Amino acid sequence: EKTLRGAVQALVDILGMAAPEASGRAVRIRKMAERLARAVGTEVGWELPLAAMLSQLGVMTLPPETRRRYYLGEELPAEEREKVARLPAVADGLLAHIPRLEPVREIIRQVGVPYEGGPRGKEGDELPIESRILSIAMDYDLLESQGLEPPAAVDVLRNRQGRYDPRLLEKLAGVVGSGGGAGGVREMVLEQVREGMVFAQDIRSGGGVLLIARGSEVNAGMVERIKNLPEETRKQIVRVSGG
Repeated sequence: EKTLRGAVQALVDILGMAAPEASGRAVRIRKMAERLARAVGTEVGWELPLAAMLSQLGVMTLPPETRRRYYLGEELPAEEREKVARLPAVADGLLAHIPRLEPVREIIRQVGVPYEGGPRGKEGDELPIESRILSIAMDYDLLESQGLEPPAAVDVLRNRQGRYDPRLLEKLAGVVGSGGGAGGVREMVLEQVREGMVFAQDIRSGGGVLLIARGSEVNAGMVERIKNLPEETRKQIVRVSGG
Protein backbone atom coordinates (compact mmCIF):
# COMPACT_ATOMS: atom_id res chain seq x y z
CA GLU A 1 0.00 0.00 0.00
CA LYS A 2 2.82 2.41 0.84
CA THR A 3 4.54 1.63 -2.46
CA LEU A 4 1.32 2.27 -4.37
CA ARG A 5 0.68 5.55 -2.58
CA GLY A 6 4.27 6.62 -3.20
CA ALA A 7 4.01 5.85 -6.91
CA VAL A 8 0.76 7.77 -7.16
CA GLN A 9 2.22 10.74 -5.29
CA ALA A 10 5.12 10.78 -7.76
CA LEU A 11 2.63 10.93 -10.62
CA VAL A 12 0.77 13.78 -8.93
CA ASP A 13 4.01 15.69 -8.32
CA ILE A 14 4.98 15.32 -11.98
CA LEU A 15 1.52 16.51 -12.99
CA GLY A 16 2.05 19.61 -10.84
CA MET A 17 5.26 20.43 -12.69
CA ALA A 18 4.02 19.62 -16.20
CA ALA A 19 0.50 21.04 -15.88
CA PRO A 20 0.08 23.13 -12.70
CA GLU A 21 -3.46 24.13 -13.64
CA ALA A 22 -4.47 20.45 -13.77
CA SER A 23 -2.73 19.70 -10.49
CA GLY A 24 -4.49 22.54 -8.68
CA ARG A 25 -7.81 21.44 -10.12
CA ALA A 26 -7.15 17.88 -8.95
CA VAL A 27 -6.53 19.07 -5.39
CA ARG A 28 -9.70 21.17 -5.36
CA ILE A 29 -11.73 18.27 -6.75
CA ARG A 30 -10.33 15.90 -4.13
CA LYS A 31 -11.22 18.23 -1.26
CA MET A 32 -14.75 18.83 -2.54
CA ALA A 33 -15.27 15.11 -3.19
CA GLU A 34 -14.16 14.23 0.34
CA ARG A 35 -16.47 16.86 1.85
CA LEU A 36 -19.41 15.65 -0.24
CA ALA A 37 -18.73 12.01 0.62
CA ARG A 38 -18.74 12.78 4.33
CA ALA A 39 -21.93 14.81 3.96
CA VAL A 40 -23.78 11.79 2.56
CA GLY A 41 -22.25 9.41 5.10
CA THR A 42 -19.98 7.60 2.64
CA GLU A 43 -16.73 6.35 4.12
CA VAL A 44 -13.77 8.05 2.48
CA GLY A 45 -11.41 5.19 1.73
CA TRP A 46 -8.23 5.34 -0.31
CA GLU A 47 -9.99 4.94 -3.65
CA LEU A 48 -11.88 8.26 -3.81
CA PRO A 49 -8.94 10.62 -3.05
CA LEU A 50 -6.68 8.74 -5.47
CA ALA A 51 -9.32 8.76 -8.20
CA ALA A 52 -9.79 12.50 -7.71
CA MET A 53 -6.07 13.25 -7.92
CA LEU A 54 -5.47 10.94 -10.88
CA SER A 55 -8.58 12.00 -12.80
CA GLN A 56 -6.67 14.94 -14.25
CA LEU A 57 -3.73 12.95 -15.67
CA GLY A 58 -5.23 13.01 -19.14
CA VAL A 59 -5.17 16.82 -19.17
CA MET A 60 -1.45 16.65 -19.95
CA THR A 61 -2.34 15.29 -23.40
CA LEU A 62 -4.32 18.42 -24.32
CA PRO A 63 -2.64 21.17 -26.37
CA PRO A 64 -1.45 23.99 -24.05
CA GLU A 65 -3.99 26.51 -25.36
CA THR A 66 -6.87 24.04 -24.99
CA ARG A 67 -5.68 23.22 -21.49
CA ARG A 68 -5.59 26.90 -20.59
CA ARG A 69 -9.12 27.53 -21.85
CA TYR A 70 -10.41 24.39 -20.17
CA TYR A 71 -8.88 25.42 -16.85
CA LEU A 72 -10.43 28.90 -17.12
CA GLY A 73 -13.81 27.38 -17.93
CA GLU A 74 -13.99 29.07 -21.33
CA GLU A 75 -16.30 27.86 -24.09
CA LEU A 76 -14.56 25.26 -26.23
CA PRO A 77 -15.21 24.43 -29.90
CA ALA A 78 -16.70 21.01 -30.69
CA GLU A 79 -13.36 19.40 -31.55
CA GLU A 80 -11.81 20.43 -28.24
CA ARG A 81 -14.92 19.40 -26.29
CA GLU A 82 -14.48 15.91 -27.75
CA LYS A 83 -10.90 15.82 -26.50
CA VAL A 84 -12.01 16.88 -23.03
CA ALA A 85 -14.78 14.25 -23.03
CA ARG A 86 -12.13 11.56 -23.63
CA LEU A 87 -10.01 12.61 -20.64
CA PRO A 88 -11.36 9.89 -18.25
CA ALA A 89 -10.53 7.21 -20.84
CA VAL A 90 -7.07 8.71 -21.38
CA ALA A 91 -6.40 8.72 -17.63
CA ASP A 92 -7.60 5.12 -17.41
CA GLY A 93 -5.19 4.11 -20.15
CA LEU A 94 -2.26 5.85 -18.47
CA LEU A 95 -2.99 3.94 -15.24
CA ALA A 96 -3.55 0.56 -16.89
CA HIS A 97 -0.07 -0.80 -16.11
CA ILE A 98 -0.04 0.05 -12.39
CA PRO A 99 -1.04 -3.04 -10.36
CA ARG A 100 -3.95 -2.88 -7.89
CA LEU A 101 -5.40 0.37 -9.21
CA GLU A 102 -8.41 -1.33 -10.82
CA PRO A 103 -10.89 0.07 -8.24
CA VAL A 104 -9.58 3.58 -8.91
CA ARG A 105 -9.67 3.05 -12.68
CA GLU A 106 -13.29 1.86 -12.48
CA ILE A 107 -14.25 5.05 -10.63
CA ILE A 108 -12.54 7.21 -13.24
CA ARG A 109 -14.09 5.28 -16.14
CA GLN A 110 -17.61 6.01 -14.87
CA VAL A 111 -17.07 9.72 -14.20
CA GLY A 112 -19.38 11.78 -16.38
CA VAL A 113 -21.82 8.95 -17.11
CA PRO A 114 -25.33 10.45 -16.71
CA TYR A 115 -27.20 9.31 -13.61
CA GLU A 116 -30.28 8.72 -15.75
CA GLY A 117 -29.94 6.98 -19.10
CA GLY A 118 -26.20 6.36 -19.11
CA PRO A 119 -24.93 5.08 -22.49
CA ARG A 120 -22.50 2.52 -21.10
CA GLY A 121 -24.89 0.03 -19.59
CA LYS A 122 -24.93 1.44 -16.07
CA GLU A 123 -27.03 4.21 -14.60
CA GLY A 124 -28.46 5.47 -11.33
CA ASP A 125 -27.24 3.75 -8.20
CA GLU A 126 -25.51 1.10 -10.32
CA LEU A 127 -22.78 3.67 -10.89
CA PRO A 128 -20.10 3.73 -8.16
CA ILE A 129 -20.94 6.32 -5.53
CA GLU A 130 -17.38 7.66 -5.91
CA SER A 131 -17.96 8.26 -9.65
CA ARG A 132 -21.21 10.09 -8.95
CA ILE A 133 -19.45 12.26 -6.36
CA LEU A 134 -16.54 13.06 -8.69
CA SER A 135 -18.88 13.96 -11.56
CA ILE A 136 -20.43 16.65 -9.37
CA ALA A 137 -17.16 17.82 -7.80
CA MET A 138 -15.45 18.19 -11.19
CA ASP A 139 -18.30 20.07 -12.87
CA TYR A 140 -18.82 22.30 -9.82
CA ASP A 141 -15.13 23.25 -9.87
CA LEU A 142 -15.37 24.07 -13.57
CA LEU A 143 -18.31 26.39 -12.95
CA GLU A 144 -16.44 28.12 -10.14
CA SER A 145 -13.53 28.62 -12.53
CA GLN A 146 -15.96 30.46 -14.79
CA GLY A 147 -16.60 32.90 -11.95
CA LEU A 148 -19.96 31.60 -10.70
CA GLU A 149 -20.75 32.00 -7.02
CA PRO A 150 -21.52 28.74 -5.15
CA PRO A 151 -25.34 29.10 -5.15
CA ALA A 152 -25.36 29.91 -8.87
CA ALA A 153 -23.06 26.97 -9.65
CA VAL A 154 -25.35 24.59 -7.74
CA ASP A 155 -28.37 25.93 -9.63
CA VAL A 156 -26.66 25.27 -12.97
CA LEU A 157 -25.97 21.66 -11.95
CA ARG A 158 -29.58 21.22 -10.80
CA ASN A 159 -30.85 22.37 -14.20
CA ARG A 160 -28.89 19.65 -16.02
CA GLN A 161 -31.74 17.19 -15.84
CA GLY A 162 -30.77 13.55 -15.29
CA ARG A 163 -27.05 14.18 -15.27
CA TYR A 164 -26.28 13.87 -11.55
CA ASP A 165 -27.50 11.98 -8.50
CA PRO A 166 -30.17 14.37 -7.13
CA ARG A 167 -29.48 13.35 -3.53
CA LEU A 168 -25.83 14.30 -3.92
CA LEU A 169 -26.79 17.64 -5.45
CA GLU A 170 -28.91 18.51 -2.44
CA LYS A 171 -26.02 17.66 -0.14
CA LEU A 172 -23.70 19.78 -2.30
CA ALA A 173 -25.87 22.83 -1.64
CA GLY A 174 -25.32 22.37 2.09
CA VAL A 175 -21.60 21.65 1.71
CA VAL A 176 -20.76 24.78 -0.30
CA GLY A 177 -23.01 26.86 1.90
CA SER A 178 -21.16 25.78 5.03
CA GLY A 179 -17.79 27.15 3.92
CA GLY A 180 -15.13 24.71 5.07
CA GLY A 181 -11.96 26.70 4.48
CA ALA A 182 -8.88 25.59 6.39
CA GLY A 183 -7.86 28.53 8.57
CA GLY A 184 -8.03 32.13 7.37
CA VAL A 185 -6.45 33.40 4.19
CA ARG A 186 -3.35 35.50 4.77
CA GLU A 187 -0.62 37.11 2.70
CA MET A 188 3.07 36.28 2.76
CA VAL A 189 6.15 36.20 0.56
CA LEU A 190 6.17 33.20 -1.77
CA GLU A 191 9.56 31.90 -0.63
CA GLN A 192 8.29 31.80 2.97
CA VAL A 193 5.46 29.34 2.39
CA ARG A 194 5.65 26.09 4.35
CA GLU A 195 4.52 22.52 3.82
CA GLY A 196 0.82 22.05 4.50
CA MET A 197 -0.22 25.52 3.33
CA VAL A 198 -2.69 25.85 0.45
CA PHE A 199 -2.48 28.52 -2.23
CA ALA A 200 -5.60 30.69 -2.41
CA GLN A 201 -4.58 32.17 -5.78
CA ASP A 202 -2.76 31.24 -8.96
CA ILE A 203 0.99 31.89 -8.85
CA ARG A 204 2.44 33.21 -12.10
CA SER A 205 5.85 34.20 -13.38
CA GLY A 206 6.67 37.76 -14.36
CA GLY A 207 5.74 36.82 -17.92
CA GLY A 208 2.32 35.53 -16.88
CA VAL A 209 3.10 31.80 -17.09
CA LEU A 210 1.12 29.75 -14.57
CA LEU A 211 3.51 28.13 -12.09
CA ILE A 212 1.23 26.93 -9.29
CA ALA A 213 -2.57 26.75 -9.44
CA ARG A 214 -4.89 27.88 -6.67
CA GLY A 215 -5.85 25.01 -4.41
CA SER A 216 -2.42 23.39 -4.63
CA GLU A 217 -1.04 22.19 -1.31
CA VAL A 218 2.60 22.93 -0.53
CA ASN A 219 4.75 19.81 -0.19
CA ALA A 220 8.50 19.24 0.03
CA GLY A 221 8.90 19.03 -3.73
CA MET A 222 7.08 22.32 -4.24
CA VAL A 223 9.25 24.05 -1.62
CA GLU A 224 12.34 22.98 -3.56
CA ARG A 225 10.79 24.13 -6.81
CA ILE A 226 10.05 27.57 -5.34
CA LYS A 227 13.69 27.89 -4.25
CA ASN A 228 14.73 27.53 -7.89
CA LEU A 229 12.44 30.29 -9.18
CA PRO A 230 13.84 33.72 -10.12
CA GLU A 231 14.18 36.08 -7.16
CA GLU A 232 11.50 38.48 -8.41
CA THR A 233 9.04 35.59 -8.47
CA ARG A 234 10.08 34.26 -5.07
CA LYS A 235 9.62 37.73 -3.52
CA GLN A 236 6.05 38.28 -4.69
CA ILE A 237 3.26 38.47 -2.12
CA VAL A 238 0.83 35.55 -2.30
CA ARG A 239 -2.33 34.49 -0.48
CA VAL A 240 -2.36 31.17 1.36
CA SER A 241 -4.48 29.35 3.92
CA GLY A 242 -3.76 26.65 6.48
CA GLY A 243 -0.29 25.68 7.64
